[in-house]
Order: sequence, then C-alpha cells, then structure tokens
Amino acid sequence: MLRIAVLGLVLLVLGCQQREKVQERLPVPVKDSVAMGFDSLVFENDTMKIFKIDSPQYLLRANLIKAKEDTLRYISDFQTVKKLLRDRVTFGTYDYDADSMIFDERGQQIALVRFNTGDTMSYHRQPAFTEIGFISYYPTEEVLVMEGGHTSDYTINLKTGTVGAELAGNPLYIVRSPKGTFQLTGWFPGQECSSYLLQKNNGDSYVFYSTFPDSVTDYGFDFCHMIGIYWVSEHEFYFRNTFFSATPDNRLGYFKVVIK
Repeated sequence: MLRIAVLGLVLLVLGCQQREKVQERLPVPVKDSVAMGFDSLVFENDTMKIFKIDSPQYLLRANLIKAKEDTLRYISDFQTVKKLLRDRVTFGTYDYDADSMIFDERGQQIALVRFNTGDTMSYHRQPAFTEIGFISYYPTEEVLVMEGGHTSDYTINLKTGTVGAELAGNPLYIVRSPKGTFQLTGWFPGQECSSYLLQKNNGDSYVFYSTFPDSVTDYGFDFCHMIGIYWVSEHEFYFRNTFFSATPDNRLGYFKVVIK
C-alpha cells in the first residue's frame, strides 16, 4: 500500500514537471505592430506632415470613407475651346525662322492670354508659349491644359493668372477635401512619375499652398503615383503610393498627410 502511494506521488511530480516543460516551449505572446497600427513620420515642413502607415489602418478607414476622385468636365475639341475663349486667348503657329507668331486657323500655340485679373501675357514675355500645344480646357476651373516637351503638362489658370503646372496643377488630378478647403492636385513633368501639390481655397478660386517633396529617401521620386486617395477631414487625407514596376520597393505603401 505504501509502495502504491509513493509511486502515485512520483508520477504526480513527473507530470507537473512535464507540464512545466511544455509551458516553457509555448511561444510568448507579442504585440503585433501591424495589427495595432503605427505612424512613421517621413517628412515635415511648415505646411504638412507625411506619415507612412500600415495597410490595416488605411483599409479600415477606406471602408468607412469611400475614396473619392472628383470628375471635372473638360472640353478637348480645339475649335470649340477656341471659340469659347476667343476674347481671352489668342492662338497661332510660331514660325521659328521668322521668330514670330502666324495667326492661322489651325494654330494651337499661344500668342496672348488675357487673365481675369486684367493682366495679359504674350509669347514674347513667356517663350514657353511657343513650345506647347492644346490638350483640353476645364471651364469650371478656367484652366487651360497644354502639352510641352516629353508630353509634359503645361497649364494656365485664366482666373488667377497662374502660369505653369507646378503652381496651377492639372485639373485631371484634383481630389478635394470634404468642404473644399484644400484640394490635392498634380501634373505630369514628362519623366514617368507625376508630381503633386496642394492648393487652398481663397474664397473665389484655389491658389498654390505647398508642393509635395520629390524625395524623402535615398531612392528619390518617392511619391510617383497616388491612388486610392480619400480625405478624412479638411486637413487630413490618405493615399497609396504606386510605381509602374511590379518589383518590391520600399517606397511603395500607404501614407497619411496632415496639413498644417
């Protein structure tokens, strides 16, 4: 009887030791930073902060707020635009040999622009006018979109008098905040990746506010193509960064922008 009791005690002790060894081999729970979400500041200046975020954080908000891409009406028929803007834009064909503008019916280069502000600008003052051709006109924005070298964008805002896509943007890119305080826009500079900028509503029109950085890493051209853009407030929006190449790249991913 004593042997049986001793044997039972030994088995009980061994069993406890085995359970302790099994528990020692179990993985220790760790916090999943991806599941919890994180923000990593990658750029900051006096106008904005840009954070790289995890995909769950982006997708969670995307499910709550539908991504919106504003679709603005444009006119791509040159003759229609020429008639519409006959008192504001004079078109012609630049003769490089004669260094002068020929005012023919088909000419799609700009000889003179009359802005809403009352100012005028001719090809003498802006030589780039002789090297661009018509693409489209956005009547609601009063923005004329032209094409420069390497199929780059060149835009003219007739309302504000802003010349150059780096300031005026291309309405094709516009995505506005919910109440229209800001708008994200961009343009194609002719080198594969697009460039982006912010414009602020001044009550009558949108004016330049800030440019997105070309580089925040050693790679360069960090923000190539913004897709899936959605605003969560007047000062904050999210987007996904993409490239033409399918090769894994540290610049790919999801980002949050906070406007100051």
